[in-house]
Amino acid sequence: MIRVSRRHANMKHFAKLFVILLMAIFLASSFAAMAHGNDLVQVNNGFDSRLLTGQQIGFPDPSIKIDISVALKIRNEQQLDNYLAQVEDLNSPLFHKFLTKDQFVQMYSPGDYEFNLVYNYFKSQGVDVSAGPYHLAIFLNNVPIWKVEQIFHVKFVLFKSNNPHFKQYYFAPLAPVQLPYNIAQYIKGISGLTNAYNYHMID
Repeated sequence: MIRVSRRHANMKHFAKLFVILLMAIFLASSFAAMAHGNDLVQVNNGFDSRLLTGQQIGFPDPSIKIDISVALKIRNEQQLDNYLAQVEDLNSPLFHKFLTKDQFVQMYSPGDYEFNLVYNYFKSQGVDVSAGPYHLAIFLNNVPIWKVEQIFHVKFVLFKSNNPHFKQYYFAPLAPVQLPYNIAQYIKGISGLTNAYNYHMID
């Protein structure tokens, strides 16, 4: 009788664990589903947190226009990394066997569906949009800061720099940009949201 009771208790224990496991799977799938569609998610690549160490002194003129570059995720990234390593390896049969434009586009460029989805999204925001080479990027041209704040759900601040690598005064967003998940999932990173950097011409 004691053995039966113990077996029954063990069965109840395993049944309880099974129910907990099912609940965990359900909750995990529910949370994953939350990050879909039009839910806003951050695009962190391209955001330089060092810019926030400057002294906040106000806000930039909202009519200032900037150019923004949106880099798209390539396909087969690990495969491309392996190819690039081999094409520079003297002992590799692929040494200096470079891809043609068509080969690169076919194997690594973002697909037409992904590219058009992101391109048309930004186009629908009422800004001038142009396509980068090989569908690797999308450019937003001459966009006023007030419009950038609307599109990317950010707030711009004017800073006084305490970093010698930045200009004395610059503007930058206070946080990474946010975009709907169904758009952000195809984006590698975003640049052009600050004028902080000092660029030097190379002779």
